[in-house]
Amino acid sequence: MFPNETSLSCQEVPIFNDDDTSIDYHLRLKNKWPIGSAVVAAFRSQIFVTRSEVVLIEGLQTGNPRVIGTWDAQGRLVRDAT
Repeated sequence: MFPNETSLSCQEVPIFNDDDTSIDYHLRLKNKWPIGSAVVAAFRSQIFVTRSEVVLIEGLQTGNPRVIGTWDAQGRLVRDAT
């Protein structure tokens, strides 16, 4: 989904994965978009093998996003939203 440049609304955009046999997740978006465009995408990741953090966001469908909290790869709370 991409923010519309003239408003805060979003649009759904098809995505493609050229190689679904690989553990590396590279998603290709239909059409071309400006560099720096925000993308919200979800896919199955293997966070346990990374140093990534997971951020839980509520309210996306209602247009009122709010961060609930941030967790590390082992499920430990890193930052609370409060």
